Amino acid sequence: MNPHSTKDRIQNHLAYKLGLCMIAFNKIVGGGQDKQNSLILKIFYFPSFLFNLFKIIQLHKAKKRKYNEMIEIFPSLKYPPLQSCKDYPESLSYKYHLAYLLGESLLQTNKTWYRGSYFTLHKKIQKAKEKYQEISYITKELKAFNQKLYEQIDIIELANSSQEIYSLLQTYKDYPPLLQTLFLNFSFFMQYPNEILQWLNSKEFKEQYIKTNHPYPPLLNPDRLNAKRESKECNVESQRENRDSIQSYPNLSYESIPAELAWDLNLPLPRNYCGILVFLD
Repeated sequence: MNPHSTKDRIQNHLAYKLGLCMIAFNKIVGGGQDKQNSLILKIFYFPSFLFNLFKIIQLHKAKKRKYNEMIEIFPSLKYPPLQSCKDYPESLSYKYHLAYLLGESLLQTNKTWYRGSYFTLHKKIQKAKEKYQEISYITKELKAFNQKLYEQIDIIELANSSQEIYSLLQTYKDYPPLLQTLFLNFSFFMQYPNEILQWLNSKEFKEQYIKTNHPYPPLLNPDRLNAKRESKECNVESQRENRDSIQSYPNLSYESIPAELAWDLNLPLPRNYCGILVFLD
């Protein structure tokens, strides 16, 4: 193992090793087999599967013990922080490999085994598989759209919102203009996922943009962006009426969004906007 490689370090984690063992077991007992044969194979191979998990855990503990003893004698041999490895950004995705997610679910379950947590292991495994499917689908779509864009994405933030993003991509897969706008502004989406998702899932958005197949759907509600701007120009009574009808965004307004970004987000010009056209000969 290369201690300066994020990929090697993550693949050396106990969660990753246990997950690989779980995947190998599943291939043996469930790969292309009917239910009856699969059950027989599970019963037959389960003892050896448990023994393999036990061996992996014991070997990992032994290696960890030797490492701790070594750095006590030679502190300079201590591994550098994972974040300082050169391949950290691109290799961090290995923490969201199916093997790692499965192994993590097993370790979390084992921590509270005395509470009967193993009865929930199957549910946790299913959630881990769903998480992996969501992240794989999103990253595949991002790579297909723009490889450079994919390389700039924070995989941790993406994983935290994977369920919402996956659902969004599935819902609007037949509406390319929205997906293109979303991918082009993916970093902005990761900053304000709740605001954007609330707008895209609203009845107003579906009626104004989805049903009409609008070519330039905005990622934010223009009326809510206008609300904060207009409230500054209204008297107290009209402000109260405005708050009752349209709530402004807490941290977003036309003033806080640069003009170039507003263009990329397909935001229309603010109401009562005054501009000057200059014609050059």
